[in-house]
Amino acid sequence: MTRYQRTDTWVGSQVDDSFVLLHIDAGNYVALNATATAIWDRLAAPQTVAEVVDALVVEFAVERSACEASVANCLEQMVQMRLVAPA
Repeated sequence: MTRYQRTDTWVGSQVDDSFVLLHIDAGNYVALNATATAIWDRLAAPQTVAEVVDALVVEFAVERSACEASVANCLEQMVQMRLVAPA
């Protein structure tokens, strides 16, 4: 099973209602919503999609199927943006 983790080229900070990440080398930035921030927080250490979903279902009291879809979509975008990568 694939584990994902943060890449080491981004640094971030909470700014108002968003978590903002800055690419160290390129200077690009991304603002994460609450769901993406929760996923980002869990990927400080390698995690499978199921492990992320397990944590978020408890934290946000959401249905598992809806959470799985949101996590899969968000992770796909994060991988494309090189925020996270398979560990």
